[in-house]
Amino acid sequence: MKSIQEAWIKPSAFEGEAEVSRAPSTTDGSFFIEVWRQLKVAFPAWRQAFPTKAAEQAAKRVWLIALIENGVTQEQSIQMGLRMARQLEIPFFPSPGQFIKWCQPTPEMLGLPSLEQAYRQALTLRPTHAVVKAAIRATKFERGILPEARFHAVFERAYTIICRRYARGEPIDSAVSAALSEQAETCPVSCERGLDLVASVRRALGLTRDPH
Repeated sequence: MKSIQEAWIKPSAFEGEAEVSRAPSTTDGSFFIEVWRQLKVAFPAWRQAFPTKAAEQAAKRVWLIALIENGVTQEQSIQMGLRMARQLEIPFFPSPGQFIKWCQPTPEMLGLPSLEQAYRQALTLRPTHAVVKAAIRATKFERGILPEARFHAVFERAYTIICRRYARGEPIDSAVSAALSEQAETCPVSCERGLDLVASVRRALGLTRDPH
């Protein structure tokens, strides 16, 4: 079964077209068509959201773009969203944003330590799962220089990113520093604190010897 992204890039075989990148079409890919069909079954009042065929076709395009933009393209992630949809007792069709959240499960749903458990493991450097270990590696520098309150926010961001990669079956050891850079802020420090920060950076870089 194709991923949604493959359905966007590669036209269906019966169309007889060359493989070229183009705007998403609602005729692309049995995967997205089946996802849409299951959502309509799960939410029988879908006609209130899409009273005409044209409205439904326009909604399909918006959904397809939203899923791709948010990286929700793999079958495993989307099946999680569909399972959540089938559990709800509401008849009304969800928004793309609601469905995307259902496709991005919590760490506990993936059998991983919760955020707070993972954070405590990061502080003690005793990870119980490879995902936690990857988050610790990704925040090694920040752990040495940030106060705990700010480090918690940085670790939460890194752990969330890596958990989503894990859920999508992607490599979890890819760099996440670019996503964390927005956490950095410039603030004045005392001379003593500055020396402590320099020492922390040297330790993080393995420069423990006195250069003199």
